Order: sequence, then structure tokens, then C-alpha cells
Amino acid sequence: MDALNRTTLRNITAFSAAALAGMALVVGCGEDEAEFDRGAVIEGMGTGVIMPTVDALYAASQALDTAAQAFCDAPDATTLEAARDAWLAVKAPLKRSESFSFGPARVPRVQMSMNVDKWPGRGENIEAALDTEATIDEAYITGLDYRDRVFGYPAAGYLLFGAPEGAADTLAAYTDAEHLPEKRCEYLLAVTDHAAGIVAEYHNRWSPEGDGYLTQFVEAGSSDAFPSEQDAFTSITGTMLFALVQISEMKLGVPLMGNEGAPKPEDVEAPYSNTSVDHALWAFEGVERLYLGTDEAMGLSDYVQFRQAAGNVDQTVRDRIAAARSALEALDEPLAETVVNDADAVQAAIDAVDQLNQVISGEVSTLLGINPTTVEGDND
Repeated sequence: MDALNRTTLRNITAFSAAALAGMALVVGCGEDEAEFDRGAVIEGMGTGVIMPTVDALYAASQALDTAAQAFCDAPDATTLEAARDAWLAVKAPLKRSESFSFGPARVPRVQMSMNVDKWPGRGENIEAALDTEATIDEAYITGLDYRDRVFGYPAAGYLLFGAPEGAADTLAAYTDAEHLPEKRCEYLLAVTDHAAGIVAEYHNRWSPEGDGYLTQFVEAGSSDAFPSEQDAFTSITGTMLFALVQISEMKLGVPLMGNEGAPKPEDVEAPYSNTSVDHALWAFEGVERLYLGTDEAMGLSDYVQFRQAAGNVDQTVRDRIAAARSALEALDEPLAETVVNDADAVQAAIDAVDQLNQVISGEVSTLLGINPTTVEGDND
């Protein structure tokens, strides 16, 4: 990321000449638009994909807080493994939520990337921060500079999978006095508790039982946040594209060539757990689910199929989704080694994700008559 610190992500809404030519596919659909329930698609994405993801993130964040406490109460191989599993269970829905990073996700107080997901965690900075006489609690954590990548779930990833210099392994760092085990646990618990609190507020902002942003979304066309259904489609398409850019440019592109065109393996997303490919796949799944829908809920694909008349835009998207997933799944862990030893495979995954981006920002957006808003990267 450092190589792109002052670089705004490219405009994800540029239309190619070929995409503009796709306007021909729209002809003839206008008269029948009223026959298609666009609200059902919006509701399907909201209640079938977005809210279940937010619910899963909330539940997992609470479970990690509990697992971290259990580990610190009795640090052994079993409790460490349980805490690690709980951390991974948080990261999956957190990454999937990148595909709908509008609304609550743009509120500074609960912005995920700034408050709980500034990655990658920097072990050397975390070690310096925990070597203190001060009590390490939420106040201490929030007094640190988030740009140093010293709190949130990436920091918890280092504390649960990494180890300081001289420690035999992660567990030894919590059992050997020379590695400040008490301060290390203070830090871990402060990090997970702070993050769980932010996630709880984020969940409340989405929840119909809380601030009710989900209701604003699914009632697009008659809500303050979305005066028209088209506004909802514009927001969701824009953030789907944002998630794809994050995958290709940040999760893969920077580690592959962020060092002036050479690999920068230290900037993979999850260097200590060796799950950076999984992180990319989870983020991809967010886009995939919003487009394809679920067994119970409609997705953007349903609207594209209606609008395309005799075209094949939907099948093109589906083919590119399959190709991108295949290319991502072909990447070996640890990604930090793959960007050095198999650059072609990483580039192939980048290209496949970009090709999916192109068809959504081009043919799909043109077909639906929307111009997704440009989104700047949060992890820059």
C-alpha cells in the first residue's frame, strides 16, 4: 500500500466505446420496465446478502473477543488455535462486506478500513507499542496512529499468528517472561474489544432493529437515503467495482509490483496467518453473491437478464466470475512467496478480476443506465 499512499484508485466508472455500443441492448426494454420488480432485486441483495454478512461479522467479532480472553486466561495450544479460528471467522464476513462499502461504511466512526481493518498489521510497530509501562486498554489503543497499522483485526492477526524476534513461536510469546506476555495479552484484549465495539456500532447502523439503514436500502424509491431505485443500483454497483479494484490493485497488485515494479511481499494482506489468498477470495465472494443472488434471494443478475433482451451480457458476467474465481483459487499460499516465485499466476488473477470489472463497469452499467460513483481506496 505504501507505494500508493498518495494515489487515488483509478476511476472505476470509465466507459469504453464498446460498452457505449451496448446501449443498443436497452432498446425495447423501457416499455416493459414496470413489469419487472426492481425492488425485489434490491430487497434480495439487502436481506439475502448484505444483512446476513453484517450479522455474521457482528457475531464473529463477539466470539473472537471471548476466544481471546479464554486464550489469555489459559494460554496453550488449544486456546490459541480456537482464537485463531475465531479471528478467521471474523475476517471472512469483513472482507465480503467490502462489496457494499456505502452508507454506514462511509461514516468515519465506524469506517471498517480505518478503525478495524488497516492492513497489513506491522509487527515491529505493535511490538514497540506494547513495550510500555502504561496500561494497555481501549484508550491507549485509540491514542495510537491507525496508519502505523497497530490496532484492529490486522494487529490481532499478528498477535495470534506472529511472534517477536527471539520467540520460538506465537505461544512462547505468551508464556515466556522475556516477551512481555502480560502486556501482550493486554494489547490483544484491547484490540479485540475495541474492534468488537466498532463492529457492534456498524451492525446497529445497518440493523432494522437499530438505526435501520437496511430499511432505507430495501425501500429505495421512497426512502431518504435512496430517493430512487436507480440510486440503490448505482451505490451497490459502485461498491462492487470498488471491491474488485481492491482485489486487483491492492491485495494482489501491490505485493506483485509495489516495489517500483518489483515484488513487495511484505504488503500482502495477511502475512502472519498466510491467508492472503483467502482474504482475496472472501472479498471476491461479496461481489459474487450480490451479482448471482442466493437460493432464496434475487441478485443483480436477475435485473441484467431482464434488461438485456436478446443479449448475452449476463452470461458474459457469469463466465468472467467463474474465470476470476478459478484464477484466484489457483494461487498458492503463502502469497508472499507466490508473488516472487509465480508472478505469472498472480498477474493472471489480476487480469481475470479486471476483466470482470470491465464488463460490470461497461456493459452492465450501460445496460442498467447507471453511472457508478468513483470510490477512493481506504487502505491507501
